[in-house]
Amino acid sequence: RISRDYTQFGNIFSAPSDLVRQAWMRTSSTGPIVDSKEVIGRDGDRDKILSMIVDPMETLCVLPLVGIGGIGKTTLAQVVYNNEWVENHYDLRLWVCIRQVFDCEEVVRKIVESLTQESLPHWDMAQLQNRLVPLISRNKCLIVLDNVWNHDSLGSNWLELKSLLGFGDARRTVLITTRSNTVARLMRTVDQYGLGDLKAEDSWRLFQRVVSTQSREPRFEEIGKEIVRMCPNVPLVIHAIGCLLRGMDSIDRWEALRDQLARETLCGRVPGVMETLKLSYDQLHPNGLKLCFLYWSLFPKGFELEEDNFIYMCVALGYVETPRQENKNLADVAEDYLGRLKDLGLIGENWRRTWTRKCNLQMHDTIHDLAISLPKSRCKMVDHGEQELDESVQHVSFSKFAELPWNLPWSSLFKIQKQVQSVHVWPMRSRPIKLTLKGLSKFEYLRVFSLPNAGLKEVPTAICKLIHLRYLDLSSNKFRKLPKEISQLTSMLYLNLSRCEELQELPG
Repeated sequence: RISRDYTQFGNIFSAPSDLVRQAWMRTSSTGPIVDSKEVIGRDGDRDKILSMIVDPMETLCVLPLVGIGGIGKTTLAQVVYNNEWVENHYDLRLWVCIRQVFDCEEVVRKIVESLTQESLPHWDMAQLQNRLVPLISRNKCLIVLDNVWNHDSLGSNWLELKSLLGFGDARRTVLITTRSNTVARLMRTVDQYGLGDLKAEDSWRLFQRVVSTQSREPRFEEIGKEIVRMCPNVPLVIHAIGCLLRGMDSIDRWEALRDQLARETLCGRVPGVMETLKLSYDQLHPNGLKLCFLYWSLFPKGFELEEDNFIYMCVALGYVETPRQENKNLADVAEDYLGRLKDLGLIGENWRRTWTRKCNLQMHDTIHDLAISLPKSRCKMVDHGEQELDESVQHVSFSKFAELPWNLPWSSLFKIQKQVQSVHVWPMRSRPIKLTLKGLSKFEYLRVFSLPNAGLKEVPTAICKLIHLRYLDLSSNKFRKLPKEISQLTSMLYLNLSRCEELQELPG
């Protein structure tokens, strides 16, 4: 049986030395790097923003860049950040990607770490302030705060950060990207800049770049122009439609997509951003590929996941079809699924912070919104406190649990315990916690359990009673050993113990 299972699952089984490699889900960070020559249709917007920051009246100029998801706010901020005049004008340029919750201490920590090239995870706010002020007080700075969208967490956090950034006489510019007019109103010191749609001719140029219509027969170009005219002039949408069509070699399939959009328009349902993006989802086959996409809705916005982790989750949940080729295993098929999601632009890649041959995966916030909105999703992310869960839910994640004592609302799951197949927990910070797992062993059909970065000093033995568990992520915790009962998990395919720096022994 062992030989048969190994043949079926191949390299999913990892030797103990492989289990301690770094493979933890990271907080997503956009970065400032962009090839400005590749950006289409934003020269005018770039010049207007530069004119607004060239000689501001205020010592601290806070300029919000506002627009809908997928319109290209981050890309435009990158273009401004890398502009030659900006490089010469400012002594310091800093880029900070904001998490879902705006936290002053976290932002200051990122700024100080960027300036000093040091890792300072244990410094408190007073230490960070004392380090920050002399670093910026005499320097002209451009600071980009990318993806600020939760106005509920601004309040005193923004006032404190604003006070720190305004210290000294040197002029500083803070460029903010946000979807929210409320965020812009609360943070701005000058009028916000609203980023609008691309011009029609720029949408066509972007589509051509993605699809390369010049290499196809003229009929493809004619239909392509008709399709682009019916789509919103939003870069993310045009890119997604291009990714969808470049994989279609049949003129009939292009015509079918055009006709579908035309019918929607004739019925008075002009395709919007979500409706157009959903066309890519509709093309996902087999059904397991759709389930892999929908599963991403469990992860909070602004997070990265290592490629291998996502592959093994999909295998553990049974989303992957049995390989048709003898030289392939389930992980290979899951990797093919992931490749399809990448080709369609539904999942992106980030190679910046991974040292392995595998990349980290990201999903654009707007596509994440699509995954959450689709009615066939059986996934539910519980942000805070207890929520009543629908009986159709099979996969649950908990996020934003930062308070102490830290107790998961398991009671909200008891009504559906027979059908829950996966549970993910995303603590906001790594710290010792009081974790209540009473009743966990009742979730007898649980296949995936993820509890990274929770400050666990001991692995709860309740986990060892989950006999159907196939994927267990205990990475970045503080326990020294695993319970011997963990050997009872005979269905286990993947155990992630990366960054468990205090781990001293594995069960014999």
